[in-house]
Amino acid sequence: MSVEPCIIRVTPHEFGQLQKNPEALDEFIDDGYETGAFSFDWSPNAPPTRMLHLDEFAMSLLTGFDDDSPLCRALVGWDSSLLEGASHGHGGAYYHTPERVSEIAEELESLPEAHLRERLESRAENFRLAASGFLDGDEAIRSHQRDHFYRLRSFYREAAGSGDYILLMMV
Repeated sequence: MSVEPCIIRVTPHEFGQLQKNPEALDEFIDDGYETGAFSFDWSPNAPPTRMLHLDEFAMSLLTGFDDDSPLCRALVGWDSSLLEGASHGHGGAYYHTPERVSEIAEELESLPEAHLRERLESRAENFRLAASGFLDGDEAIRSHQRDHFYRLRSFYREAAGSGDYILLMMV
């Protein structure tokens, strides 16, 4: 069984509603799917979405699950807060405040391209076998991860610009 990150942009009003009624999280997520606010379309011209869902492969290459990088803070949220009473997937729902979202967005924007390239190159070797069924060669692996990174960076930039919270869950 894989464990994958799911992050959702939430307006301050929506966050206030979820704080008052944390059991409504599943209904909130279901409504997002029904209205199209939560989409899995990663194509370059896809409209902005309020949800990002990364596969375990992408998550492992970008973060390693255990480091203190902007990527890990953005996806795993080691420094996030628990949304009391809310759960989804494999545990609790955590959140970043709009202020923290802005800080992480700035960290992602300032992450040097060379750092990202070095990170992906050093980890691609570990995932050749796992990726062989759907990605052919190291450059395809790195390209796949770069696309995830650029989408993540854009996601945080848009959330920061809107003053949104971000919910973090493992599903």
